Amino acid sequence: MDKKNIVAAWGRAQSFIGKYSSEKLQTATDYILETTLPGQHETSFGSVSFCGYSITKTPVQDNFEISVKSNTGKAIARKADADMNAKILAYYIATGEIRTEMIAK
Repeated sequence: MDKKNIVAAWGRAQSFIGKYSSEKLQTATDYILETTLPGQHETSFGSVSFCGYSITKTPVQDNFEISVKSNTGKAIARKADADMNAKILAYYIATGEIRTEMIAK
């Protein structure tokens, strides 16, 4: 990610978590976004949450590298859904384009 687009990209990362993650943002710095661990509480829909995120922004020469990882905690059966959500998030961070109907809930 180049410097001129990094502020918008980092904003998209935070926005996605606020809109689509059942986990609350636990850490938010200029270089780290991390949610609480999944599976520790019920969501507003009465189901146990299954996907948390860890997002890092690393300066690399004159650009930045953004890494997105999903965390399923004890919800191992939902790993494929969590990995897909992480890919959707990474694509959204990079492009600003999102297909909300593909997000597993």
